[in-house]
Amino acid sequence: MFNFLLLIKKLKSSSFVKDLNILVIGTIVSQGIAILAIPIISRMFNPSDFGLLALFSSVVAITANILTLSYPIRIILPKKNLESQKLVFISFFLSLGIGSCLLLFSYILPTKFIDSIGLENLGGWLSVAIISGILLSIINTLNYWFNRNSLYKKIALLQILQSIILTSFSLMMGFLLIANGLIFAQVFAFSISLIIFILFSRLKFDNYNLVELIHIAKKHKNAPKYLYPGNLLDVLTLQLPFLLTTIWFSQEMTGYYRMAYSCLNLPAALFGSVIAQIFYKKFSQKWPDAKAAKILLKKTWLLLAIIGLPIFLIITLVGEKIFSFGLGSSWKTAGNMASILAIMFFFSLLHSPTSTTILATGNEYLLPIFSSAALIYRTLSLYIGHLQNDIFLGLKLFVIFEIAKIIIFQYIVIKKINIQIILNKKKF
Repeated sequence: MFNFLLLIKKLKSSSFVKDLNILVIGTIVSQGIAILAIPIISRMFNPSDFGLLALFSSVVAITANILTLSYPIRIILPKKNLESQKLVFISFFLSLGIGSCLLLFSYILPTKFIDSIGLENLGGWLSVAIISGILLSIINTLNYWFNRNSLYKKIALLQILQSIILTSFSLMMGFLLIANGLIFAQVFAFSISLIIFILFSRLKFDNYNLVELIHIAKKHKNAPKYLYPGNLLDVLTLQLPFLLTTIWFSQEMTGYYRMAYSCLNLPAALFGSVIAQIFYKKFSQKWPDAKAAKILLKKTWLLLAIIGLPIFLIITLVGEKIFSFGLGSSWKTAGNMASILAIMFFFSLLHSPTSTTILATGNEYLLPIFSSAALIYRTLSLYIGHLQNDIFLGLKLFVIFEIAKIIIFQYIVIKKINIQIILNKKKF
């Protein structure tokens, strides 16, 4: 008990938590705006509208992760700021270059192929989704740049502005009864957010020559070599349920899943993403001091558990009633899904912010293995549900496999840290 109280005391006084407080305030305000708007927006648009938005957002997310070859993740690591800035511009060039090729390619894709991957409902929105993916990839790159320079107040302010823009425009589209209004709101939010991000970045657009950028790209070749396959597989497997639910069940079911996912992801959006940004930087600074790194990891797990356990326990027990009351009776099915998925989201809340430990410890090569396994079991779970015509069975299998993967992943991380602690002791 004494050790637990001492850990809480250290947690409150650490620089980690001080940085965290700045981002938490911005995140709470921004997500608070979104949370307050959900009961209204859920009554303005039907589950099929949210299903179409899920498809659009999946293409955006996949595109954004394809473009930069994972170079933005490396922005935080260099000792010199100049090298980090070059990584920013490398990421920009990749976004625009590869993005333009993808956009051109989207116009010549056969209709049968588009239908086979469940994107036929997007129609003309497919090219718009790719353009939005380009914008999002640049936004994500700039977010790493802000984190690198500890610009947490700017990050917090940008989160609030993004939420205000997206929420207000979504409400406007719903009030005016604009068809596909949720997608219009997303595109508008990406466009305005990118402009604000660039203005806030204060990047020096120096004339870097191609040879310099190629040299930096080669120096950080582990990004495309090890991180990129894993990250790309991660985003594919993350978006896979939306695509497969549309193909094997219906767009309406995709809408239910999207709503359940969005609501369950709120704790991660409120705290997990904020903690992840700071944790990655702090852990990278402490490593290879494995003992200090392990203490930071345990503090982070404790903090996330305190935040997440009460929330997800309540949703597991009475998710259906919460969704029906808060979003309307038409979202009862989403509440049933949320009750099944809640325990998985609790484990994910503990895992996701701290999963970057595997990067700092130099075990990037394991990421593609975990991502490939996720691709297989997520597809298999939903396919079994499809064969039995029972999406809830598919989701239950999904949850079991996902929790098992998280436990194995974190076991490997802890084992690596413990080995490093032993090695450090032997040196002295």
